[in-house]
Amino acid sequence: MLDGSAPDTGTILLSFGGGRLKHWSRAPEFFLLSALAVRQARRSPGNVFTRVGRLDGMLFSYSGWESEVQRQSYARRGAHGVALRRTAALVDWFEFHHFRHSAAPSFRDAYALWADATGR
Repeated sequence: MLDGSAPDTGTILLSFGGGRLKHWSRAPEFFLLSALAVRQARRSPGNVFTRVGRLDGMLFSYSGWESEVQRQSYARRGAHGVALRRTAALVDWFEFHHFRHSAAPSFRDAYALWADATGR
């Protein structure tokens, strides 16, 4: 279950999101908030890994979590919470896909799963 009420033994909760900046002038704020959110994620309980990258002209974040409750706790607070509230001002679009997997796929494989799920 993704609500965190029942653990999925032997799986990891993966979160993969991507988007595009509205304009290059938004890059400094976006990258500052991203760096702070990455630092926050890496220090958060339940975080297994956190990566960011660029592919096909889009910016991505990719993280693994022990549970949905831990992921949501991170997502709503601190730097990531600020980044969420600033999303509309900084990016044209940003879309996430959350899924469980037995192990963390490579960045490119996770991207393919995200692209299939979001139609991007």
